[in-house]
Amino acid sequence: MGTGYQITWQTSRSVPDSISILLSLDSGVSFPKTIVTSLAGSSTSYSWNVSNWPVETARVKVVAYYGGTIGGYDHSDADFTIAGLPRRYVSSTGSNTYPYSLPEWAAYDISDAVTAANSGDSVFVAGDTYNDQISTGTAVYFYGGWDSAFETNDPSTYTTTLSANGSLIMFSSITSGVCGVEGFALSGGTGTPLSTPQIGNYGGGVLCYNAPYCIIKNNTFTGCGYLNSTNFSGGGAIACVNTDSVLISGNEMSGSKAQSGGAIFLYQADAAITGNRITGSLPDPAYSGDKKGGGIYAFYSPVDLSGNFISTSAGYQKGGGIYSEFSPVTLSGDTITLNDCGGSGGGIYSDHSALTINNSIITENSAAATGGGVYFVGESCHFSNSLFSLNESNALGGALYADSIGGDITNNTFDRNFATYTGGNMFITTPVGLD
Repeated sequence: MGTGYQITWQTSRSVPDSISILLSLDSGVSFPKTIVTSLAGSSTSYSWNVSNWPVETARVKVVAYYGGTIGGYDHSDADFTIAGLPRRYVSSTGSNTYPYSLPEWAAYDISDAVTAANSGDSVFVAGDTYNDQISTGTAVYFYGGWDSAFETNDPSTYTTTLSANGSLIMFSSITSGVCGVEGFALSGGTGTPLSTPQIGNYGGGVLCYNAPYCIIKNNTFTGCGYLNSTNFSGGGAIACVNTDSVLISGNEMSGSKAQSGGAIFLYQADAAITGNRITGSLPDPAYSGDKKGGGIYAFYSPVDLSGNFISTSAGYQKGGGIYSEFSPVTLSGDTITLNDCGGSGGGIYSDHSALTINNSIITENSAAATGGGVYFVGESCHFSNSLFSLNESNALGGALYADSIGGDITNNTFDRNFATYTGGNMFITTPVGLD
């Protein structure tokens, strides 16, 4: 596109009066586009500055005119591709013209644009409400929040809302490339049944399953997830299962619903989680199975957090804010506050997972058992320059309960934490090389 492409032809018998060249976008069914007219009849080539008509079904026709009428013509023997920008468009004001690769050709339904997309394409979606449930095995990037002309991107003005049952967007069985979701308002998704890591529904808003690198950025998730008194669910807003790595950044997740990982569920996924606001996650109170990690659940998943706000999760047994198991976790500049759990680790529950907390605030969390702020067992910790305040435990360790740990706790503030029995600020048993 935009470069010179040489079109050549030959004429026989007498020289035509003039030559015209036409373009088909539908494998030669019609030739509605004019490339050039009134070329000299003696010409045998033309350098075409290829227009932005990105299709895989293009053909050209050369027409010879004699005395003002068509004297002969020939056309391409096979389709060729005009490679435009790697984009597909979705808008209710488009013409719904395959392959949806120009704004004026925009598809009505997101699923149609996804079907037409190639690996590496972006799917631009105009502000509107769509009742689509999107599942793809192609590495595409969904980009919402556009005006109908696709000239301005502003998700707060041009809100792209996606609401349906199932996982609203699912990336599955993708071997390479980048998958992404940005600028959407996602609500009410109920997730997809999986058998790994345990039978249940996962990823009400977005599910990345057996995928490479995924980006989930600047979206809002409202009331996503699935609750049932007898069935497990994980990741009301987001679930990443067997995913190489994921960036979760700048999202707002409220009222997420899942038995574990109320907002975010990670299993065998390396995650960077930055600048998100996670509030009000909850499980089903009648469910008798595992209820872990109101904001984030991580199992065999290294997690780097920075600048997140995780608050007001309630009803979980372990880790009102964060639960990690065999998953090293780093916090930097995060706030974990006002979370409550019926067991241990009102703010954070870390089980055999190295835990680093820098420049963070752990405050006003509560646990019915041990570790109102943090419950930590069986690994090394590094806590520095952080505030632990007003956390409460109904047993031991108002701010911190730690067992069989090493590492260092330096230059922190522990203020007005409370435990019913002992260790109002800290209760540490069996320290191993702790400074």
